[in-house]
Amino acid sequence: MGTRAIRWALALGLLLGAAACDGGGGETTDADASADPGPAEVAGSPDADASSDPGPIGACGPLGQPRMTVIQSLRFARESESGAVWGIDIDGAVTAAGDPTGCGRADFTSPSGQPGVDNQFATLAPILDELGGSSLDEPVETAIRTGELLLLVELQSVDDLVDDACLSVEIFRGAGQPSLGTNGLIVPGQSFDIDLERPWSRTDEASITAGHLRAGPFPLQLPLTFFATSFTLDFDAAWLDADLDPETGELSGVLAAQASVEALLDAIEDIDPNLASTATLLLADAADLDPDAAGTCRSISLAFEVRAVSAHLYPDTARPEAGTEL
Repeated sequence: MGTRAIRWALALGLLLGAAACDGGGGETTDADASADPGPAEVAGSPDADASSDPGPIGACGPLGQPRMTVIQSLRFARESESGAVWGIDIDGAVTAAGDPTGCGRADFTSPSGQPGVDNQFATLAPILDELGGSSLDEPVETAIRTGELLLLVELQSVDDLVDDACLSVEIFRGAGQPSLGTNGLIVPGQSFDIDLERPWSRTDEASITAGHLRAGPFPLQLPLTFFATSFTLDFDAAWLDADLDPETGELSGVLAAQASVEALLDAIEDIDPNLASTATLLLADAADLDPDAAGTCRSISLAFEVRAVSAHLYPDTARPEAGTEL
């Protein structure tokens, strides 16, 4: 790999991994961040958020109590030693190398045996880890722990946490300083405000089947910082695909997305215009989604392994107005 390609790889890694994390660490508590305080403290229970405004009427009918979680861990999904990769089938096709679908980029199989997984960024992550001298996940995880990247995931119109054919999902940026357990992770059951200055997302395309949540597609924006350059990375579409614990309300699974090659190139050009030509070649070689009329893919697939734990909103927190979502 040439010098320019190495510089681009480092830039792309930091572009996707360097969430703004300007601030001190979260308050640490002796409580284990993996231990939920119990059903009475699960967000959305009568004892937890009864005083919170559940928001507008959703597409699935009048809302019951919402179920709120905060993302505790967000890590790029990588290829395992066996070749398996976490992600989802975004394009609805199982693609082998050279196939007309997916611009000929071979799909993966998930560790659970699901074929057709679209996550081409998984092939770049190990290289970027090595070139950068540390994991791409570190700046993202640091931003979560310091409260700079609090992502609140709220389930609305929920009738049943095991099987529910119709519900809505909203994702907000949270505001507040999270308390951390001795393992360095956010302790469940904490309260936060919604950061009304940040973009938020909503989808009514969501369901729970046998305790498994599938939501999306929905647009998603993540404000990031690369050295002194701040920007917003736009994901054309994102999906949340996770197991849901009916007792604790915790989520564990995958946040998958497709990112526009053009948007990535625009961000890289803002950082260093000299990297644009190399970035164009490398992204073109990995792009696997959204083909144009000529069959050239304009987006790349990626996925995060995600874990979210129970959370609440403060009773007086303000909510964004309906219709202002992305």
